[in-house]
Amino acid sequence: MKHKKIKGCVNSGRGLAKAIIENSYSEIEDLTSEKMYPGSLNIVLNRPISFKSSQGHRFDNGRKCLWRAFIADVKIPVYVYRWKGCPLHIIELISTEKLRERFKLVNGSKLCIDIDDAMVARLPFYRHFIWMILWRYRETYYYNNNKYKDMIYRLFIRSVASQHFDE
Repeated sequence: MKHKKIKGCVNSGRGLAKAIIENSYSEIEDLTSEKMYPGSLNIVLNRPISFKSSQGHRFDNGRKCLWRAFIADVKIPVYVYRWKGCPLHIIELISTEKLRERFKLVNGSKLCIDIDDAMVARLPFYRHFIWMILWRYRETYYYNNNKYKDMIYRLFIRSVASQHFDE
């Protein structure tokens, strides 16, 4: 099985994942057969990446998805969590434990994730190009600049630079 390495930096979020995971806890537990920590570790990637929803576990009426992955080198299992419309450079990791504490991570800590190459979708040039226009050199704005994020979310074109789910 071929793996792809995904690199990014830890970033504080807005505290929304705890409620989302708690609201979908039984559904997530049924999908993963694991008891997840109620929260996520936010990772800002240095490049856009799209995942194949057909290779993940969809929940919340198909609006959110989990893909099995591992923290590189230590092979700790995690799930990459994304929602429909999530920017292509944002992933959130959920796990059975609080990853920030386990690995003593702080904002800016670098993290590398291994994921099965079959879960990664090819990103067409036009989607990569639109992502570069909207997010390049502004990657942390999703978490740190609500005005910019809100402006982007009003644009129809932002859907080109976000996670799609196959229907």
